[in-house]
Amino acid sequence: MLGATFAEKVSAVIAYVPSAFDHGGQAACDPEFGRDGPAWLLDGRPLVHIWDDNKYASWAPYDEGEPPRRNSLAMMTAFADPQALKRARIPVERIAGPVMLISGGDDGAWPSDLYSLIVQSSLHAAGHPYPVQWENYPKGGHSILFPYVPTTLIAYPHPVTGVLTTMGGDATSNAEANEHSWSMVLDWLSSMTQCDRVDGR
Repeated sequence: MLGATFAEKVSAVIAYVPSAFDHGGQAACDPEFGRDGPAWLLDGRPLVHIWDDNKYASWAPYDEGEPPRRNSLAMMTAFADPQALKRARIPVERIAGPVMLISGGDDGAWPSDLYSLIVQSSLHAAGHPYPVQWENYPKGGHSILFPYVPTTLIAYPHPVTGVLTTMGGDATSNAEANEHSWSMVLDWLSSMTQCDRVDGR
């Protein structure tokens, strides 16, 4: 989102378990507005997110799900309203630089693999003139980041709601995704730096 909103200030994007859409506050919301309230403001005004005027978005799959609950199940209900998705889509074609996407196929927070596919497809459709790379880890969850950190805490009481929630994946798969993706990121940064030197940027 930052790369698309402030394209002149961002020369490259590395997006870990990204979204293709603006989301609301969800469980980490401002209590004044509730979980359907905004998470992002621009110039003091809330950005449109996928729950805004969405005819079919529902928290029921999360609220009524078996513990540990999966936020991604609720997120998927929003896809039944294409117009709401269109309004909340991040205009990734505005990104003025290379893009690397890293996703988990068992993401418990939101479907980062599907979102990455949407981002990649949008960039290709727009004729994005910079490299786009996507690394997906089918058994990885939402906690993919840097390597050599504990990965055993998959489900935990949400720090705001206290509801037992899972981020998806398993300890081994998340650890492997952390290590492999980190290697890919370092290689990608090295190659992008070399390209910039050749281009004189």
